Amino acid sequence: MKNFYIESYYKSSNYSDYTERAGRYYKLISEVTNLLSSINLINKNSIILDYGCAIGHCLLALKDQGYLNSFGIEISEWAIEECKKNNIKLYLVLE
Repeated sequence: MKNFYIESYYKSSNYSDYTERAGRYYKLISEVTNLLSSINLINKNSIILDYGCAIGHCLLALKDQGYLNSFGIEISEWAIEECKKNNIKLYLVLE
C-alpha cells in the first residue's frame, strides 16, 4: 500500500496539488491551536502527533507557532523524504 502514496498521488487531481496547499494548513493550525489553548488543552510544551502527516504542512505550521514537540507519522516514502528536506521530525515510519 505504501507504494501507492508516491509523488504523483500528492500532485494529482485527488489533492489538487497538495504540495501547494500550505497556506490552508497554516490557517487551520492557527485556528485549532487558538481554540485548544483557550480551553487549556494544549500549550507550547504539549506533545503533538500528526498521524498521516503527508509532507508536513501542519507540522511546519505548528513549529512556526512555537509548538516544538510536534512529530509526524507517515507511510509514503516520497512524503517522508519531503519531510526530511524540511527538518520535520518523524517519530515513527510505518512499514
